[in-house]
Amino acid sequence: MVPLWSSSMCRNGRLSPVLCHASSSASSSSSCVSSIRRVDAYYNNKKIVDGRAGPVDIVKEAVVCLRSSDIQGMESLILSEDASDSSLCRRSDRIRIGEDGGVLVSLKTVFDVGSRRLLPFNLLRRSQVLSVLSLDRDTCQVRTKISSKYGEEGILVWNVERYGNTWRIVHVSREDTGECLPTTLHPVHSPESVIRAYLDWMKKKDYVQAHQLCEGIPFASMMMGPVQSPGVALSFLEPEQRALLDSFFDEYESYRCIVDQKEYVFGDAVLIDEQCMMQEVVVRDREGAWWHAAFELSIKQHHGCWSIDDIRMH
Repeated sequence: MVPLWSSSMCRNGRLSPVLCHASSSASSSSSCVSSIRRVDAYYNNKKIVDGRAGPVDIVKEAVVCLRSSDIQGMESLILSEDASDSSLCRRSDRIRIGEDGGVLVSLKTVFDVGSRRLLPFNLLRRSQVLSVLSLDRDTCQVRTKISSKYGEEGILVWNVERYGNTWRIVHVSREDTGECLPTTLHPVHSPESVIRAYLDWMKKKDYVQAHQLCEGIPFASMMMGPVQSPGVALSFLEPEQRALLDSFFDEYESYRCIVDQKEYVFGDAVLIDEQCMMQEVVVRDREGAWWHAAFELSIKQHHGCWSIDDIRMH
């Protein structure tokens, strides 16, 4: 793994001047590192201006622009729809569960929900280039590890194409890495992994464990009275708790499909802002009926961790 801003300590065989004044003190060391990054950013930007930038240089510059929400600078690195025949630029973004928002909403045809969630105000010093794959002479794919300032980490796939003498970004998406499902809330977990874990615990009828991921919805919070330990399945509930469940299902019949699920598929997603999103999940129950669940998640009230606030069934 190569740091995204692994500064060139040596330029043209000579040590960079900013390194010659480095001090052993912590403050001077920090200042020196900042100076190196500024020098590296200058050289990277100069290559872009001179038309000598490669795919990785373009991705580096994009990450810097998005860290400071420089939308105008970012737009200059994107291959416009008029200039590209790529279907990625013209894909449909019809959302049925809400309205998109956030810093990068104007670029949602290029950046998917996961990348628009991670990139604004990203932690530049923790970003890394993982791999570069040349698909053909004019197409390249760059994978980077990005850390959000809120704690979430993810791998982004940048599709870059050559346009004339320059490289331009066509599409960016968050890679589904098959991350381990969380058992409790933590800033590093993505909202998608929280939903998968919730559905998994509900299928196992472990309602207390499911509650750890969604304190805001009634189906979880109602079970936290007499039951205080995880791993409690339906067959081990007290009679009054079973009666409580039955009354809940009588009032919210559609929730049964989550417990009796046979399979599920992720649908559309909406990034309301960088701290709140909605995800559609289509669930098939054991009788073959399909249900649509709109999960609303946020990190605002959960100490920087993505948590399920609401589930709307239809």
